Amino acid sequence: MSKVVLNPRFLKAGNKKYFRTGAEVLVLGSYGKKETPPLKANYLYAFSELKIEDGDVREVGPFEFDFKNTKKADAKISADAKVAQGNVTLSYEALKSGSVVFIQFSLSILPIIEALNTDATAMSYLKTQEKPRVVDTIFVAVSAEFASKIKSSAAFELDSTLNGVEISIKPSVSSESEIKLKLPKNSTLAYGLAEPLWDGLKAKVVDLKPDLKGTG
Repeated sequence: MSKVVLNPRFLKAGNKKYFRTGAEVLVLGSYGKKETPPLKANYLYAFSELKIEDGDVREVGPFEFDFKNTKKADAKISADAKVAQGNVTLSYEALKSGSVVFIQFSLSILPIIEALNTDATAMSYLKTQEKPRVVDTIFVAVSAEFASKIKSSAAFELDSTLNGVEISIKPSVSSESEIKLKLPKNSTLAYGLAEPLWDGLKAKVVDLKPDLKGTG
């Protein structure tokens, strides 16, 4: 099982680093401008959230906590941070014990592009920014029991009515019930950003470029 290392500036999973600053207020589809303050961690200054009606979500994990390479002071877990699912408190000790693990959710590119191109407010704002960005990946913590329960699920979909707050988890066995994962406020622990790429006239977004630079 892959492991997660926590740092005040970033979350590292495998060889990739993800942003942590301001994570608690973000969801899949949040957009704004990337800030790069001197001597501080880069982060997304959020403007708003895209109205994503539906979209496939890729789930990766679970990730164990690499406590051997993460000091308690470096973990910097806010007292307001919440476990996304499971009757357990998020803490350094809970992560170290293995009762809480990390899961990564990434929203597929197409629904983000479609949402951007149909949202006049988002397009108007992002076009004026030097470093426009959209949250396409988040990390949340769940109980190890819940992670085991969804490990063999067939599909994950963003719920159309809650826009990043609820994910439908479809079972691989037809006899099992679909699970609704409601992501509570303050449950996003880290996030990945994507940069919109425009057409020649800058009239619409045609692609997204992952941005993992400057997370350290």
